[in-house]
Amino acid sequence: MHKPRNGLAPPAAEIHDFTLDEEDAKVFLRPGEVSMVSPLSHYIQSEHQHAGLFSMPQDPVRKKRKRCGVCGPCMRTENCGTCNSCINRKVAHQICKLRKCEELKKRRVTWQ
Repeated sequence: MHKPRNGLAPPAAEIHDFTLDEEDAKVFLRPGEVSMVSPLSHYIQSEHQHAGLFSMPQDPVRKKRKRCGVCGPCMRTENCGTCNSCINRKVAHQICKLRKCEELKKRRVTWQ
């Protein structure tokens, strides 16, 4: 959108919708309001309304695994400071290898 040469451009707060395609854009003037609407806006709006009708079936919500809180690693309160997880803690955000819960080390056999 080009700025008018006479300096009578509407304030940016009054522009609601616009397109970058100047040839296809339409300008609608109403008292106190200026907006630009794309000719495809009605098509896009109908497509968004129908998008929910043909959605893929969602996977069942998986329960997040949590620490047990009773095994030896869960009872530790301090990191060792020497394992790779402790050394790269600022970048990797992984728990200390000595504090990793025994239950979380086990892989799930059945997917529910």
